[in-house]
Amino acid sequence: MVTEFEGNEFVLERLTPGTILNYRNVFTDDQMQASVRSLVGGRGTSIQLLETKSLRALMIEFPDFGKRFQMYENQLLKKN
Repeated sequence: MVTEFEGNEFVLERLTPGTILNYRNVFTDDQMQASVRSLVGGRGTSIQLLETKSLRALMIEFPDFGKRFQMYENQLLKKN
């Protein structure tokens, strides 16, 4: 993840396989913009999006997952 400040680019974080970007924004409704670029020229890089309504449908379809996810969501909300 990179950002730009006063015309200079800075690397904020080097992401590892399986990294989830901005997962906290789902719960806090923060507005944020991040730039992500592959260092390997896009080979093996994919970006996937899970919309909130799809996530909620998964929580209904798999109640055990839904319960654990709600517990995690509550933990994040308490920290913010």
